[in-house]
This record gives sequence, C-alpha cells and structure tokens, in this order.
Amino acid sequence: MYQEICMWEALSAVGTLLAVVVALGLALLSGIQKRQDNKRKAGLVAARLLETVMLLTEEIRHKMAAFAFYDDERDSGEDGFADEMLMLRRLVDGVSIETICALEPLPRKCANRLAMALGIIDALGREIEYAKARQPWTKMSPEWRQHYTARWMSLSISATDYLHTVMVELESVAGVAAPRPSAEETHGSLG
Repeated sequence: MYQEICMWEALSAVGTLLAVVVALGLALLSGIQKRQDNKRKAGLVAARLLETVMLLTEEIRHKMAAFAFYDDERDSGEDGFADEMLMLRRLVDGVSIETICALEPLPRKCANRLAMALGIIDALGREIEYAKARQPWTKMSPEWRQHYTARWMSLSISATDYLHTVMVELESVAGVAAPRPSAEETHGSLG
C-alpha cells in the first residue's frame, strides 16, 4: 500500500511538472507570436510614415539653410521670416503617440528618436510663435534676430539628425513590409 501511495505521488508530481512545462511553453509561444504581430504592425506603420518623415526631413533641412545663411541686412525686413516652420507642425500633429508607440519593436530606438525629432520640431514652432508674439521680426534688434536664427538652426540640426536615423530605419522596414510592386505585378505579364 505504501508503494502504491508513493507511486501515485510520484505520478502526480510528474503530472504537475508536465503541466507547468506545458503552461510555460504556451506562454513562451504566445509571447513570440505577440512580438511577431507587433513587428508586422510596426512594418505597416513604418510604410505609412515613411513619406511623412522624408518630407519633414527635407523641409527642416530647407529651413535650416535659411537659418544658417540668415543675413540681417537682407532678411530683417521680412516680417514672415520663419513662418514656414510653423507649417511643419501640421505634419508633426498628424503623428499620434499611438503611432509612435507602434514603432517600438523597431531596432535602433526608432520610436524614441522619432518622438524626440517631433518634440524638437514642435518646440521650435512654439519658440518661433513666442518670439513673434513678443515683438514683430522687423522691430527686433539685430542681436535678437541673430540669437534666434542661431538657436533655431541648432534645433533644426538636432531634429534633422534624429529624422535621418529614423528615415533610414523606416525605409529598411517599409521595404520588407510593403515592397515596391514589380513591373509584372503592376502591368501584368507580357507573355
């Protein structure tokens, strides 16, 4: 009888161990599947955001050049100087935090860098609005105009650096998630 009880306890222990192994295996499998789903979603979001990030990068580089080559004698009479930067904020507003979070599975801190770039652009726009609200561009002293353009150029450089690394990553991921259609896919087979 004692041997029977020990055998049942041993079998029960083995059964419990197997149940734990199966549960851990299922949890592991579920985690792997979830990571794969998140990567697929990140690829779709990357494909959707790529053109926006490319446009932002191009536009911020354009404004950076305006700040870099600012000439107070030539540009001080232009009351709308830097207004185009405010339009970039519209592109920034179109990228939600949920969209950025969907990029989290991408390597090289793509989501974090995109968030940082968008934050810099938003801050740059707010600073331009603040400077204009304080005093019209044409009424500012040359020293203040020089100060602002140097600062805005520095912020633009930072945003461009972040956007460039994000753009490279998005291009890579988007190329896998949404490859460009071949001629045969687009026009059908010619044969």
